[in-house]
Amino acid sequence: MVIRKFVEKDCRPESHASRLPQTKMNPYGAPEINASEAADMIAEGTLILMDVREAEELEGTRQTIPSTVHVALSRLSAEQEAALGPEFRNKEARIAVISDHGVRSAQVTMWLRRKGWRHTVNVRGGFQAWQREVKGRVDTH
Repeated sequence: MVIRKFVEKDCRPESHASRLPQTKMNPYGAPEINASEAADMIAEGTLILMDVREAEELEGTRQTIPSTVHVALSRLSAEQEAALGPEFRNKEARIAVISDHGVRSAQVTMWLRRKGWRHTVNVRGGFQAWQREVKGRVDTH
């Protein structure tokens, strides 16, 4: 299974998670922010949102999150850092990672942090939380 392989290989908790004291952490050790906080930071232009859901999960939903960069977990697993576009070349960029419920994104958050993207956080509750907390509050393009 793609997710299991990715998690076992690269997603163990690490000490860098404590560098973002304003965030909460999940069982993977990934620092988290809620969907409303992420939406505010995206609107301010201070955060890049990486969506790691698979293409078939995005049907009819991608446009509800503005300024999202899609990088499927299966592609990250296969291509590693080569899967990341130019938006992610700067390892000092502030990145929030989102998946459907926030589990896969927490795993990717930890992987990115270990690879040097230390300002990366998970969106707690994923797209489901986004739908509850943010939908209707932001422009859906």
